[in-house]
Amino acid sequence: MFMARKNLWKVVLALSVVVLVGVAAWHQSGREGKQSGDGQDNAWETGEKADTIKGDVLQMQKVSYPKKDQWVSVDKAYLKNLKPFYKKSMCSLFLGREGENCVYSPVNLYLSMAMLAEMTDGRTRSQLLDALGQKDINKIREQSELIWKSVYLNQTGSECILGNSIWLNQDIPCQKEVLHTLAEHYYTETYQGTVGAGMDQNIQDWVNGITKNILEKEAGEIKTTPEMVFILMSAAYFYDRWVEPFDNKATKKDIFINADGDKSECDFMNRTERGGVYKSERFQSTYLEFEGGSNMFLFLPEKGVTLEDLFRKDMDEILHIASNFGIGFEEGGVSLSLPKFSISSNLDLISVVESMGIEDLFKREKADFTKLLGKGEKNHPPVFVNRMRQASNAAVDEEGCYVASFTETELLMGAAGYRKIFEIVCDHPFLFIISDNNGIPVFAGTVNQI
Repeated sequence: MFMARKNLWKVVLALSVVVLVGVAAWHQSGREGKQSGDGQDNAWETGEKADTIKGDVLQMQKVSYPKKDQWVSVDKAYLKNLKPFYKKSMCSLFLGREGENCVYSPVNLYLSMAMLAEMTDGRTRSQLLDALGQKDINKIREQSELIWKSVYLNQTGSECILGNSIWLNQDIPCQKEVLHTLAEHYYTETYQGTVGAGMDQNIQDWVNGITKNILEKEAGEIKTTPEMVFILMSAAYFYDRWVEPFDNKATKKDIFINADGDKSECDFMNRTERGGVYKSERFQSTYLEFEGGSNMFLFLPEKGVTLEDLFRKDMDEILHIASNFGIGFEEGGVSLSLPKFSISSNLDLISVVESMGIEDLFKREKADFTKLLGKGEKNHPPVFVNRMRQASNAAVDEEGCYVASFTETELLMGAAGYRKIFEIVCDHPFLFIISDNNGIPVFAGTVNQI
């Protein structure tokens, strides 16, 4: 039985990394600020609780991740505030990439923007708070902690691991109070050292440790420069197994019609199980349940409707479905045909963030990082964010044919007893959303081509 469970269908989803690079326009006053101090507290100089990890890099601040091995309930009132952010960011991201496969973690971006709000002040912070749907930074802290409590899971066979870290240039003094806040409310580890190959390797190792080396190539692109003030990392790893696995014997070749009209032959997984279907005039939806409590929702446009049409007109309804499991679904037998897919994306998020009303963050003359770097022009050079990207990979794979076949065969035997059989064939572009058991959309993706 142990081997059977170990080799069930599994999904490795959205190993996402958000990289934010703060760049300083170097001039003499910046270096003088470091020497004069003026209220600054340079963790590199004090060496407080510092541990050398590799090369010329110290870990200044460790965190203890939640020891949660079961899902917790979160007040829906808090989660409701997140939906406008999800809608705006998803529409901006997916509408700009018609016809492309794309994977996106709204949780990653939310936490990254929340941490940036902690580091900034003035108009820069106000713009970030507005985009996050709050006026009070304390509310952002509460909401971010709730996301962690809801999403984070680390148990045998089911994982949803989050990780945050900030990597500081040793030549730039920072306010330790802000770093402590990042650790307390966002579980953010702090590292500081000499920029260059040594720090690059440490950052890459940190990313690969959380994402199980699946984004090793993308992590290898992370490079520090002498002008860098910090790199802020936010990573996520999700792994789980279907409650009712597909039978590999039922997998057959069929045709997927890509967004551009071309046809691709690929493997389609097939099964009939008890479940639910949501139907509207513009799309139909069903779900697949994971052993750890999360769900994958599939959204398939009706004929004559594109994914872009759904993003423009139906996102409120789609997010309501993905956040409220089972509501509006008609129960019965669901005959599902789903292509096996493996997709990845490497996204520039600056335009997405700008579309949410955040402008100053990316402008040298306007970005205000005085919360992190201290007030006063002499303490630091002008700092702004010049790079913001998210690398992700999503894959549905098949293993453990024997056990999967056994479980599926037993359940298929009951299919004839359903009063109604719904047929869903995902043979053209579709949207998927992974939500945890509290309805937080952790990952989303579009499959436009196979």
